[in-house]
Amino acid sequence: MKEEVLLCIMGYVKRETKMKQLLSVFSHCGVFFLLLFFGVSIRPAVAVIEEELPPNPVFALSLEELLSLDVVTASIKSEPIKDAPVTVDVITARQILERGYESLEDALRDLPGIDLVDVQGIFPVIWAPRGAYGDENKRTLLMIDGIVENNILEGNVLGGPQYSLHNVKRIEFIWAPVSSLYGANAYSGVINIITKKGRDVEGFELQRGAGSFATNYEKFIGGGTHGEVDFSISGSRFNSHGPVFEERHPNYSASYVDDAYSVVTRVSYKETTLGFSRFDRPMGDGQFSNSAAQYFGLPLYGYEKSEGQAIADSISPIDMNNEPPSLWHPITNTAFLKSSYSPHADLTLHGNVFYKKTEVHDDSCEYALDPANNRFIRLPFTHTSDRIGVELYGDYLINLNQDFIVGAEWEESDVERGYRETAPSSGNSARWEYSADRVSDIYTNTAVFGQYRWRTELLNSTAFTLGLRYDYNNKYGSTTNPRVGLVIKPNSKWVMKGSLGTAYRAPNSFDLYTETTVRVANPDLVPEKITSYQASLCYEFCEHMQVQASFYHNQLKDMIVSNVDIGDIDNDGEPETQNQNQGKARITGMELRANYLLSQSLSGFASLSLQRARQEMVGEKNDVPNVAEVKGNIGLTWYLCDCATIYAVGRYVGDRSTSPTNPRQEVAGYFVTDLTITSGKFFYDHLRVSVKVNNIFDIDMADPGIRSANGLYYPTQHTYPGRSAFFEASLIF
Repeated sequence: MKEEVLLCIMGYVKRETKMKQLLSVFSHCGVFFLLLFFGVSIRPAVAVIEEELPPNPVFALSLEELLSLDVVTASIKSEPIKDAPVTVDVITARQILERGYESLEDALRDLPGIDLVDVQGIFPVIWAPRGAYGDENKRTLLMIDGIVENNILEGNVLGGPQYSLHNVKRIEFIWAPVSSLYGANAYSGVINIITKKGRDVEGFELQRGAGSFATNYEKFIGGGTHGEVDFSISGSRFNSHGPVFEERHPNYSASYVDDAYSVVTRVSYKETTLGFSRFDRPMGDGQFSNSAAQYFGLPLYGYEKSEGQAIADSISPIDMNNEPPSLWHPITNTAFLKSSYSPHADLTLHGNVFYKKTEVHDDSCEYALDPANNRFIRLPFTHTSDRIGVELYGDYLINLNQDFIVGAEWEESDVERGYRETAPSSGNSARWEYSADRVSDIYTNTAVFGQYRWRTELLNSTAFTLGLRYDYNNKYGSTTNPRVGLVIKPNSKWVMKGSLGTAYRAPNSFDLYTETTVRVANPDLVPEKITSYQASLCYEFCEHMQVQASFYHNQLKDMIVSNVDIGDIDNDGEPETQNQNQGKARITGMELRANYLLSQSLSGFASLSLQRARQEMVGEKNDVPNVAEVKGNIGLTWYLCDCATIYAVGRYVGDRSTSPTNPRQEVAGYFVTDLTITSGKFFYDHLRVSVKVNNIFDIDMADPGIRSANGLYYPTQHTYPGRSAFFEASLIF
């Protein structure tokens, strides 16, 4: 194999100075002041707010409409966003279109209170809502139309380009524990992607996009209604060579995506829906791991801040027998049947049966250095797990001021015990192969839950929400998670909310059973737990602006810490390690949000997040890694009559501390600006185009490394690829 192909599995380093960061912040802020001045000068800021907005539905979502949206995730039933017992962020189909969001990660970047680490591969973005940083998105629950999407074996959210947003009606984000309704892993937040029904489409749309890094993709959605039957089908295909991290090596990439695709179908008759989805994403490791960097003498992702090292000229080409580059290939298949029945006006019964299979396909592989023989080896890896479940609950309206929900859930999961065993191939000892059959465990989880809501005239309008869920799992025992919510609306302008709740993250098969030459399994692990106190105040200035302040204090305990030293228990002269519940953390923060209409043609949002996150791991106290104390977003959407929208957004991320093992100790903050221009429909309303430019000023920026980021295996930091641009055209029928 050519040397440049081999180098695609290597690492990178990053050059960056704080002075450049400060200059970048000041220069980019100027863009927003110019846009604000120009937009306001076009039309008066307040006098025209009450005029009729442009008739094209692409450009006509007022602030009042945003504030009156109904949401379902906060209380498992539809309610106005003002009445939800916790703070809810909503991204609508309109905003997805105007802002050029292509994947879930794009939308997350514009939300307050969330920290991101972009590895350009595998996940490819790791996030931490409100400071709850943990391995690979295991502390967030992702649902699609109310069906859990998390990987079964690891419990994490994979994300990536196969989760295209072209078929999404809205996304609801809840940064609060909701295990009182949803059980395991609704820990630091819940994301519910709600797809479009046939009646939302009534036709067919085909999209084609292309851009930087040899990226190209196609998407389609079709749907409609026939009598009481509603049907929709959507799909996507995504390809990209991925960015090349030239500071590492002129040929370093490994962030390719090779025919990632999705298929989502929904067929409904009256109150019954049958659904199926498949998400398939083959891609490279990206910057996730160092792979065999030491073997080739390459710098180790900035190990000991050694960025800028030259690659030794003495490296000779190595014959790898045409082996392919590293590959991470996760697949999720889900089928479900949902139905609702109302025996009378005050009672609705709901049922849901689902089957899910998640896997890492057996063509996945990575490369490593075999220290025993000082050779370069190819390691395959795979796992597959499935789950079947039933949920039944009733929603009863006692009277106009009281209602309650009571239900039960049962799940059985056949979970593979980590990655399948491998051994050197008999024909080629540098290429390993699977050496054992699949080994799995059966997990059963039984739960009962309830929720009661009471609306009173106290302080004009006060609503109380009480929720409780009990789960019993045959592997890690029982958990009980309550929630108390309070919503006070003293008048039409003010909304005050408070909540107290607990949640848990279930220990996965890797946590419980994975063993190495020095790590011992620990089947006695208990779930991680969180207790969260939250409050918010929201005020509406007429129809022109809404401001909201949110406050939270989260206490995490029984956090699972990897590789805790337990001494030489087998008397072989080498100390053993084990995963143990020896971590805890305290996170306190505040978020300020504002949505505003500056004129009929100019709207926007702004947010500021402040937080302090401290943890104690096996007796050692330090900052929660990869979490910024200060973050901020500002976005402006300018409506050019019916012909186009211009969306500009700036994001500031402050300095972030790193893992205690990371020699960098801190990664500098940055301010980055993106721009999206989207046309209205033209050519007889059959065509629409958009252009998106990310990082328009091409600034240098990086995220902290993940896990034990000492640079030997996991990177000390992850660079962003610089400026990129994408063009998209849609045919609408």
